[in-house]
Amino acid sequence: MGTSTSRYEQTNWDEADGELKSQSETVDVSPPTANFTKLTIHPKVAIPFIGQQLPVVGQLVAAREYEVRDDQGDIVYTTKKAEKLEKGFDLLEPDGDGDVGRVILRVDSTFSNRTWHVFNVDKPCFEGQRPAPGPSEKASAKLYRKATVFFEKGKEHCALVHMFREGEESGDVDTILRVERCNAGMHVKWHFQTMIPGKTEEETKTMPLVGYWKWVGSMVPLAMDDKMEMDLAKGSDKALHVILAVLATIERSSVKAEYTG
Repeated sequence: MGTSTSRYEQTNWDEADGELKSQSETVDVSPPTANFTKLTIHPKVAIPFIGQQLPVVGQLVAAREYEVRDDQGDIVYTTKKAEKLEKGFDLLEPDGDGDVGRVILRVDSTFSNRTWHVFNVDKPCFEGQRPAPGPSEKASAKLYRKATVFFEKGKEHCALVHMFREGEESGDVDTILRVERCNAGMHVKWHFQTMIPGKTEEETKTMPLVGYWKWVGSMVPLAMDDKMEMDLAKGSDKALHVILAVLATIERSSVKAEYTG
């Protein structure tokens, strides 16, 4: 996978805009971010240091479980491995009592770590939508495809995000976000940025950023003091970016990418 130049410092985050206007445009049907937003994403289970027993890299059970907090320290989401899915995980949000436990989305790979699908659980995304038969049977629940994330090998961008809407389930869908792994200089960990794709490759390279996240912490991937720090422009999809951050970690780890630290 190639890398792109980080555009974090060139982005005016007070003016940046993800251009989403209503909750119908987000994956979890929550309102888009109203202002510039900062999130911190902590792994709930560490991958041990060198010399200790390590999990199978391709499974990455630990890399699916995170706690997401806003800049006030309040939990906004957690992710948890889905028991009946080898690679999948659930996105959960707090209930009315502040406990985290309500599953709002399920994410799974139907072929490899390079193609992932985001599903509504037991609730169609639009009238007349049929559940995805294979994933639904595997999960013993009706799963309705909401979005698809494609990781591409050897490209400057690492992923493209497609959203399914009414009438588009079996046809072409618009690419709503592009995800790039960034070259942010020497001695950095993983940095990623998102933008709305332009009509051409050259136009895309000049599009303002929607989101940016980076790993900070120790020298070892997913040790307990590691975390992701995420910045989001107003008008962006918070839940989708959390999912993308988890998927980017899984995808990079599964191909044993360098982690320069």
